[in-house]
Amino acid sequence: MNNETIAICAHLGSGSTEVAEIVGKRLGFEVYNTDKLLRRIAIDSNVSFEQLASKSISGEVEIDDVLFSYALDILNKGKVIFEGRSSILVFLAPITLKVFLTAPDYIRAKHVADVRKISYEEAMNEVRISDQDRENLARKICKINWQDPQLYDLVVNTGGWKYEDVAELVINAFNMKKKR
Repeated sequence: MNNETIAICAHLGSGSTEVAEIVGKRLGFEVYNTDKLLRRIAIDSNVSFEQLASKSISGEVEIDDVLFSYALDILNKGKVIFEGRSSILVFLAPITLKVFLTAPDYIRAKHVADVRKISYEEAMNEVRISDQDRENLARKICKINWQDPQLYDLVVNTGGWKYEDVAELVINAFNMKKKR
């Protein structure tokens, strides 16, 4: 396995997508999230995204297992970043740097509301649902408490940081860890 991999686990709304994109551009890494994995599965399976979603909802396809398999194949190629929910899928694989991003709930909800153009109350509900979903996925796939800071090489509260500065922290930590 190529040792140039990063997993950015994060609470929804703490900036993992933004940070991963910045880090990916600066390091020349491809960034994967659950949406990108699902679209790749749909293309490779010659089905529409909607058909794949329907098969998942009906139970015809156990989507987390399929995502897990695809994610490991991609991870083996190296020079990739898995961010958000998809990072939990590869958590137990050898990864150069594991990062956890968090922020206070009110900041996370505001970010989600701004990005998705929904009300703050709806966003706060999505934040809570996402936290539970990620908890369930981590227990199912990895048998871990994904919010345990001891599992990570770097933990950042993004609440008071610019995403560019967080990305710089991640890049510095990655380069230091790679040298070990």
